Amino acid sequence: MIDRMQRLGVRAPILLLGGIIVTLTLEPILTLILICILPLLGFIVVYISRKGVKLYTNMQRAIDKLVRKVQENMTGIRIIKALSKTAYEKEKFDEINTDVVQRDQKAGILMALTNPVMNLLLNIGLTLVVVVGAYRVNSGITQPGKIIAFLSYFAIILNALLTVTRLFVMYSKGAASADRIEQVLNTPEEMSVMPKKSFTSSSPYHIEFKDVNFSYNKVQDNLTHISFALKKGETLGIIGATGSGKSTIINLLLRFYDTDSGQILIDGNDIKTVPMEILRTQFGVVFQNDFLFADTIRENINFGRSLTDEEIKRAAEFAQAEFIESKEDGFQHWLTVKGANLSGGQKQRILIARALAADPSILLLDDSSSALDYLTDAALRKTLHRHFKDTTTLIIAQRVSAIMDADKIIMLEDGTIIGFGTHEELLQTCESYREIYDTQMGDME
Repeated sequence: MIDRMQRLGVRAPILLLGGIIVTLTLEPILTLILICILPLLGFIVVYISRKGVKLYTNMQRAIDKLVRKVQENMTGIRIIKALSKTAYEKEKFDEINTDVVQRDQKAGILMALTNPVMNLLLNIGLTLVVVVGAYRVNSGITQPGKIIAFLSYFAIILNALLTVTRLFVMYSKGAASADRIEQVLNTPEEMSVMPKKSFTSSSPYHIEFKDVNFSYNKVQDNLTHISFALKKGETLGIIGATGSGKSTIINLLLRFYDTDSGQILIDGNDIKTVPMEILRTQFGVVFQNDFLFADTIRENINFGRSLTDEEIKRAAEFAQAEFIESKEDGFQHWLTVKGANLSGGQKQRILIARALAADPSILLLDDSSSALDYLTDAALRKTLHRHFKDTTTLIIAQRVSAIMDADKIIMLEDGTIIGFGTHEELLQTCESYREIYDTQMGDME
């Protein structure tokens, strides 16, 4: 396509300009008729091109909605079928698809008008040339051969103009896509790294939150006055109701977002001064809704880090993923997209193994044991305590049993810390924590 546009973009203008120059030498009067038509042709081409860019831009946006809907349906195919909502989703898809078709037709009709309009104007010009040329021949002002030669060059000019018109049609389509690509490429990097002369490690704390406030929509705070400090190797448990801001703390620590106010420090350095490629290599992370790729179990744990087989097996052992050995092809067992051929607990253990494999300095577990039974969860916590003593760990959980052995526990409510201390201290000082404990652990005691 680009090669074709380059050829046409060079050849057609040369033929157009050359044809006009030659016709001027043959018959200046007749050439003036052609030149009078050119501004009108230019106006039509520019108008249609500008209008076409807007129409194709709107069409691209409609296609975006269509692609998003297809992705949503593919991701949620099981729940759609389970709730018998196939007809409902099909109706929504048809509505979006119809909008795409209508926008495409509208843009196509406008661009299709270019050639007929151009041909009409050029043929009107040709008719005028023939009439005026015949008059000049009859008057003895010019010769028939010049008129015939002029008409030949006029045909060359006509073809060159039509080619230029096609270039503008292609430009209209390409400009809409190019503008969207440019918007992505020119998007400013919000997470810029602040300058810092030197990196220090004078702080006694590994991780420190200092009066952190944050809001996703910049209207209502999601976190308010969050402050805590962890020494290297300590474990922090975070518990609270859904939407209380637990995962937001991890998102800020990973610097997916910047705080609205306050500081987050690692080894005494504000994370805003640490380059992303250095900051995030310190973490091992298991998110609440994490992802397994369509690949082998080994590659899902390795994740492009060139780990040895021994390191991968050890990480799987630490993550209580003994089930891998029971697979016929072991670590070479192939997973489908999102690990759909594994149980929930098996997926979580592979994700935990991925986080542990590189021996991270900081381990972030966001509700990563929700699908594990109590015995496996207890064995995992015991392994982390024994083999990762120098790893600072943040555990987000809904179950008290998952965090009760942590060095410190935060109880969150509506983005605010309402309880902070050890398990025993919170049982004495935090009513909300005590209620959760009684509800979850009362029957077990």
